[in-house]
Amino acid sequence: MATRGLRTLKQDGSVYHWRVYHRHRRGAEAQCAEVFVAYLKGFARAPLRVIFPEGQGYGPGWPSQSGVVVDYREPRWSLLLHRPRNAAILVGLGHLSGWDPRADARHQHVVENGYDFLREQPEALARMLADDDKKPP
Repeated sequence: MATRGLRTLKQDGSVYHWRVYHRHRRGAEAQCAEVFVAYLKGFARAPLRVIFPEGQGYGPGWPSQSGVVVDYREPRWSLLLHRPRNAAILVGLGHLSGWDPRADARHQHVVENGYDFLREQPEALARMLADDDKKPP
């Protein structure tokens, strides 16, 4: 992974590098997405990748709001993925969902729908929303 735009997060005695970016897919399944990527220092080939795609009832806030993801389903919520606290929570949830970069140093752990991933973890989502100053749309 390129080091441009990487941020550092220290958690549980480990150092992680992370970033958020916007991507476009072309073709029959064209869609935009905000993507959160983190990896344990020294294990760049085994990242956690959480994708927040555009879809029915949810989508990224790009281009006017880089890193913002919005879930219009009830209960409605929006998050700013650039916040270090939100990054720390996503890293923790990644580990809870089976991401172990030390055990499988050449395999990325991909969460295809970050909205559903967070809805399955209501306590973590509540912590993220409590720290985020974004109001539901």
